Amino acid sequence: RSQHRLPLLDFLEQSYIEFRTELEPILQLPRDVWLSYSPSSIDAEHIASPGGGWHMLAITKFGVWNELLCNLAPRTCQLLRDRPEIQNCTVSYVNVMQLSPGALVKPHFGNAPRLAAHLTLRSPEPEAAAMQVGEGRVRWHEGQAVLFDDTHVHSVVHAGQSPRDVLTVWFCHPCDDNPVHSHGQACII
Repeated sequence: RSQHRLPLLDFLEQSYIEFRTELEPILQLPRDVWLSYSPSSIDAEHIASPGGGWHMLAITKFGVWNELLCNLAPRTCQLLRDRPEIQNCTVSYVNVMQLSPGALVKPHFGNAPRLAAHLTLRSPEPEAAAMQVGEGRVRWHEGQAVLFDDTHVHSVVHAGQSPRDVLTVWFCHPCDDNPVHSHGQACII
């Protein structure tokens, strides 16, 4: 581990069991049921392979919490609400993202000034799904957090047989010194 590892990554990994335990029943629900828990949830099909395969369930977006989901997963929401990287960042966004077998997410990029962290909740076939970020390749392993700058073009492919689920946290870049964001992070990366 790098000496410059962001505290949010350690927090996500330390909280993995709590997140996974509480979110597991939600992960088992069919996609159409997800929509009932988050009617305004993003449907990312426009950048996914034909027929879908990449689904998001919003927990919080830009400071607005999905209270229906938080009633089902109160500990998850409380743990996330307490994080200054999320709480004090106007561009924060937390989702559960599910990638179905055979899915392909087309190359795309996010907006600045933010970073993305993925905490792998379920990845029964870690070698079957991968994300290309610039020249690098990322694979997801259960309980491990991955950090990347999503302003770089990235794409995802899943050649396995079982869904892969991650808790995704977009949060203020630690080097963003905009006074609107009082995220309290040190610019160490």
